[in-house]
Amino acid sequence: RVYEIANQSGVRNPLDKYKYREVQVAYLLGHTVFTGASGGKQETNDKFGADAIDQNGKLVEYKSKTLKQEDLVKLQEGTLSVSGIYNGAYTDESIRAYREIDHYYSVHYKGVVVAIAKVDTKYVCDTLQKNHEAREAANRILRAEGKKTKTTNCNSAPVVFTEDNPL
Repeated sequence: RVYEIANQSGVRNPLDKYKYREVQVAYLLGHTVFTGASGGKQETNDKFGADAIDQNGKLVEYKSKTLKQEDLVKLQEGTLSVSGIYNGAYTDESIRAYREIDHYYSVHYKGVVVAIAKVDTKYVCDTLQKNHEAREAANRILRAEGKKTKTTNCNSAPVVFTEDNPL
């Protein structure tokens, strides 16, 4: 209904921010979502990088993607790639902290959870580490040349969303 009302007003995506998706996923998985934007900053909080806690007390991180109509076809075909984007994964320490967290990727269409996958933590963190090291190497060259360095945001770990993917 939110989408119907918003579309009548010319608003394409009324559920634009992530928190509502975290609440949806936590509810479906039986987790407890943190009330803030995340578990907190690494320097001040042992919940760094997490969005919720599961039934066993394990920290969990949620990544989500809003699907377009054509993405639904890719999902059915098993060709939809979903990237978990980790803006906090720009140091060895932060990536190490993510190794202690379970990672869930979800896909949503018009405010509805379409699918949720638990993604292998080792894969996520090894991918983040590889990307971080490549960015650092590129930045060393850019600094030596007196150029602007690459951003520390947008470190990502993509996974194809299909049931037979071992990741």
